[in-house]
Amino acid sequence: MKIKHLYLKNYGPLANKEYRFNDGFNLLFGSNEKGKSLTFDALIKLLFGKEGKKFSDLNRVEDDPASFGGFLTLEIDQNKTKKEIRLQGKPTLSELSNLGPDECQNLFLIRNSELSIGKDAQDQDRFYTNLTDQLTGLKTEEIGLAKKKIADYAQLTDTYRFQSILDNQKLGERLDQAEKLLGPESKLSRLVEQDKKFQWSKLEDRLWQLQKGLKQIKTQLEEQEKAKKQEEYLTLKKRVEEIEVLQKDLKPFAQITQENLEKLRYAQQEISRLSEQKKELKQELEKKLSKSEEIEEQLTEITVELEKQSLIKEEVENSLQPESVLLIEQLASIQAQQKQPWKQLLFLSSALLIASLLAAVVQSQIFFVVMTGLLFIPTFVLGLKQYSQIQDQQRFDSRLNQLKIKLAKYDLETKDLEKIIKQITDLKQEYNSLAAKKATLSVEKKAIRDDINDARDKKLARCTSELSRQQELVKKILQDCSVKSDTQLREKLDEKRQLELKLQQVTTLVENQLGKPPFAQRAGEYYRSKLASYSQKSAEKVDTKYSSQLCENLQNKQKETQENLSQIKQNLETYKESLQDLQRVIKSILLERSESIVIDSMSDLLQAQQELENFVDFHQKRKTIAIKLIKILQELEQTEKRKVSELFGEDSPLSQRFNKITQGRYTQVYYDQDQHQIQVETASNKILKAQQLSSGTYDQLYFSIRISLGEKILQGEKGFFIMDDPFLKADQVRLKKQLQMLLELSVDGWQVIYFTAKEEVRNFFSASDVNLIEIK
Repeated sequence: MKIKHLYLKNYGPLANKEYRFNDGFNLLFGSNEKGKSLTFDALIKLLFGKEGKKFSDLNRVEDDPASFGGFLTLEIDQNKTKKEIRLQGKPTLSELSNLGPDECQNLFLIRNSELSIGKDAQDQDRFYTNLTDQLTGLKTEEIGLAKKKIADYAQLTDTYRFQSILDNQKLGERLDQAEKLLGPESKLSRLVEQDKKFQWSKLEDRLWQLQKGLKQIKTQLEEQEKAKKQEEYLTLKKRVEEIEVLQKDLKPFAQITQENLEKLRYAQQEISRLSEQKKELKQELEKKLSKSEEIEEQLTEITVELEKQSLIKEEVENSLQPESVLLIEQLASIQAQQKQPWKQLLFLSSALLIASLLAAVVQSQIFFVVMTGLLFIPTFVLGLKQYSQIQDQQRFDSRLNQLKIKLAKYDLETKDLEKIIKQITDLKQEYNSLAAKKATLSVEKKAIRDDINDARDKKLARCTSELSRQQELVKKILQDCSVKSDTQLREKLDEKRQLELKLQQVTTLVENQLGKPPFAQRAGEYYRSKLASYSQKSAEKVDTKYSSQLCENLQNKQKETQENLSQIKQNLETYKESLQDLQRVIKSILLERSESIVIDSMSDLLQAQQELENFVDFHQKRKTIAIKLIKILQELEQTEKRKVSELFGEDSPLSQRFNKITQGRYTQVYYDQDQHQIQVETASNKILKAQQLSSGTYDQLYFSIRISLGEKILQGEKGFFIMDDPFLKADQVRLKKQLQMLLELSVDGWQVIYFTAKEEVRNFFSASDVNLIEIK
């Protein structure tokens, strides 16, 4: 199968492009942006038609080259004869052979230096499996479809759980709900279990019996109420009459009030206090009068004494005191003179004078005469000074004696001047003290006189007046209250309080039933009018006698019955609500049911429970059978998948080719089905993953896989490889080896259509017999 001719009439920027290919090596050379990649794309679209959309990166031009007159001529072998067929939309390569887009993309078409197979490990595994099915006639894909159909029939997911999708109305969720409802702790199970205790079906009969009994109790209570009203009317009438009697009894006690009692007690206390105060004021007045007389006597004595001492004071101030002052000054002067050394100097000078005089007499020398004359002068002066001092002392003594004589008539001591002066000072101080005391006593006398006048004219008069007023008040209160003492008033007040308390109690009882009278209306009239209307309401006479104990028993029984009734109603309501809730839930589970489910009783609920069990059992049995079938198919699938490894392995054409290309460095190629990995074995028996190889060896490995698998799928027939710069990762040495391998491949009968923009590729084939097509 070879490509012979390509014609592009109008494809994007390409117009009227025509290329003819040899059966061997065809090199399409052109620089970038000259249409090389577009030509490659057009070639794929013409080979596969609409299926070409499965290839990536074919959208640079949206147009279909076949629709604009482009075509491709393909040479195929039919019955050992060669035949050329034009591909122009129909037919496609897939229709003429067993080569689909996957096989061609992973084997015969190489773009952008991508030699690996599949987008990822899963895609690679899927391709190898499908290729094995195609080569061996296995049905791995059909097995997978069968598993899916079984799972879909049982409505299971890949993990064997029930699907919950819109198409099956969320079956998985419905089954989960059903299993929960059938569980021992579910609402449904609890309700069924509670039926053994409550007996739901009998509760309605019990409810009717309680309602009937409650009605009878109500009738009895109504009769008791009528009897009670009749009894209350009679009691009210009696109490209203009692109120009128009590009001009449209270009239004489109008003035008997707590206020009057307190006023009386206060007035009596005031009388006692004022009497005591009056007594104290009189005693105080007497004391002040006595004190005033005592002060008067003291003032008389002091006045006499002052008159007596006023003469002495006058002489002291006019004579004695000035004289004593002069004497003190004279004494001070004398004492100052005495402290000077006049007397000593006089004695010394006199002695020297006598000695000099004696010497002059004895020796008659002029020196001693002169000395005697000189010494006479100071001796004379000092003698005069001494004489003056003696005169001053005599005058002082004379004056002092005169002063003593004057003082003697006042019986004062006259021993020395200091005592005399002290006596004079004491006389003055004594006189001043008596004068001050007289002034103080005069002030005190006036103050006491004022107090006496105030106490007698104001305090005592006011106390007497207030005492009279309080006595009149006591008299008036006793007369108004018709009592003789506060004790009697207190007794009457207690009696009044008892009547008022009783009146208040009776009035409160009446007002509780008849209400309070309006402010402007008398209580008696109001109660009588209300009592008249009350008697009309209670006009119906009953034979039953009112019994509070019976009423209490009936009310307790009514309360108990109502509680039981309420509990039963609540239980029934809860039961009905639970049935309705379960009906909604079960209805949402049993969607396949032809008729809508209705649950109104326990029998309906038990039937619904049975249907849920059947629903779960049905799908669980289908699930069990489906899982068994799927596991059988999985075992068969695994067995078939293991046959993929037959394409690889020891002594396979792929291993031999890779060994040859790598010059014996790698001996075997394996495919690990579990890990979805290509592995190789080195000459040293070391196992490596494809990803562990160098980029050049990696390209060689996958190119070898493409060639070997291509030969397998073409069943020995030689086909074509279409390549767009497949060896971009290779260095110069490895590139030449790989290009030489392609050249040998073309010699072996494979058609190679090689697109490139690299000069080194063109130069490599320049000396070879290849079909060089330049794209311009």
